[in-house]
Amino acid sequence: MRSQEFAITKNRFPFLFSSSNITLNIKGGEVYSVPRPDATSTDFPDLKIYPPKAGDPVSTTGTQVGNLNGAAFTKNVNVDPQADNATWKLEVEDIDVFRKNVRDILMVVHYGI
Repeated sequence: MRSQEFAITKNRFPFLFSSSNITLNIKGGEVYSVPRPDATSTDFPDLKIYPPKAGDPVSTTGTQVGNLNGAAFTKNVNVDPQADNATWKLEVEDIDVFRKNVRDILMVVHYGI
């Protein structure tokens, strides 16, 4: 099993929303896998998505855009300006299959104020 953590902090959003008086919320999103040219499978990998400070991964449903397969999720998460409070985690069970088939991961979030 392998995981990657990354922060989605307030400074990742348009400057228009940078005021401390504005609260941003991630409402949900999609994670897509970009397949390698020589991939033996273009199915979305067995990937778990953990929002900040969560013990359990979010529930996902399958989605697709062109040749990109993905997982959609709905989860209301406040966007914190501090990375320690805004760290998401992606976790994959079989790293060998993942490396063989996936070139990159793209994450799209839907947000509101």
